[in-house]
Amino acid sequence: MIDLWVERADGRGSSPHTWLRERVAGSLGVEPDDVPLRVDDGGALSLSGMARQLSLSHHRDWLALALSTGEPVGVDVLTVPDGAEFVADTGLVLSPDEIEFVRSSPPARRGAVFAECWVRKEAYAKLRRTGLTAELPGMTLSPVPVRTSGMVFWTARIEDALVSVSTIGSRAPEIRLRSGHACAPPEGDLA
Repeated sequence: MIDLWVERADGRGSSPHTWLRERVAGSLGVEPDDVPLRVDDGGALSLSGMARQLSLSHHRDWLALALSTGEPVGVDVLTVPDGAEFVADTGLVLSPDEIEFVRSSPPARRGAVFAECWVRKEAYAKLRRTGLTAELPGMTLSPVPVRTSGMVFWTARIEDALVSVSTIGSRAPEIRLRSGHACAPPEGDLA
C-alpha cells in the first residue's frame, strides 16, 4: 500500500520538508517535529529506523509525497506545460521512442504526453535513488514501460498536473490518495 498526497502549496512559505513532516506525522502517530526524516548526501529521503519508504517531489506550486509500507517508492509531479516544442532538448532523459511519442501526439495533447513521459522517468530515478543518469535515454517508460526489470507505475492527472508513482512489482501499485483532489488516468494512457 502506498499513501499519496498531491497538493498545491498553501502559500504559507513552509519548506517541502516541513510539509512532508506534517503529512507523515499522522501516519506514524507522532508529532511533525518527531518524524525521523533523514536526507542522505545525494538528497534522497528516508525515515530513520523504519521500514517505510518515502519519496517527495515538487514542481511550481505542486507537492507530491508517496509513503509506502515498506516497498521502494519514487514519485514525481509536474505541472503540465502548454506545449512540448522543447522535447528535442530532453534527449538526455527521454528515449528516442518517448520523444517520438510526444511529437506524434495531437498538438493539443503534446504538453500532457510530455508530462507523462517525464514524471515516469523522474519517479523511476527517485525509486532507484540515482537521479537523472545516463542510462535513462536508453529506457522507454511511456506509453508502455519496456525493459524495466519489475518496475510498475501509477500515473494520474490531478487538475493541471500529472503525478506518477513507481515501485517494484508485477502489477500497478495500490494507491491510497490522501488529499482531496479527484484524479484520472491521463487521456490516452496505455499503461
